[in-house]
Amino acid sequence: SVGPNSTGNDFGFAPKRGQLINDLKFGILPTNGKSASFWKKQLQVAVSGKGTAEIPVDSLIVYVAKMRGLLLTDPFTLPGGNGLQAALDLLSRPVKTDLDQLVRELLAAEFNHVSGRGIISTDPELQLFLIGWGETLVNNLGGITAFAAGTTSSTTEDAIYIFTHLNSSVG
Repeated sequence: SVGPNSTGNDFGFAPKRGQLINDLKFGILPTNGKSASFWKKQLQVAVSGKGTAEIPVDSLIVYVAKMRGLLLTDPFTLPGGNGLQAALDLLSRPVKTDLDQLVRELLAAEFNHVSGRGIISTDPELQLFLIGWGETLVNNLGGITAFAAGTTSSTTEDAIYIFTHLNSSVG
């Protein structure tokens, strides 16, 4: 039913972070994701119109549209027309805190998910659940606007490791 926002909840989902880290580290959980740097380059070419990109602009626009309605309304509303500039701005921000890095890797994981990349040869819902977990972490840490907060926890560090490795082709 419709009611007030329910912030600060994990909705009963707590991934086995240690097992995920181990499975990613040793290639037990294979991935074919692309890095945050890859997605940044694709967006730079799309926004500027200069250079060569692997992903066509039209595809990036479709990906952003899918991401806008993926799970939570935040953190990635990506305002402003097709949202490409907003996504590029997030990937271009300097990484000064763990929250900066988490947002960067989570955004790349969402691009990977909507483009059919990421975890392969396993339960297809696992990646979506992990993205939901990541979005909840970002929102509970103050959201995108809290970039300067500098919040660090073992959960945040584990999430960064997990998303960074989901965004790398291994296994």
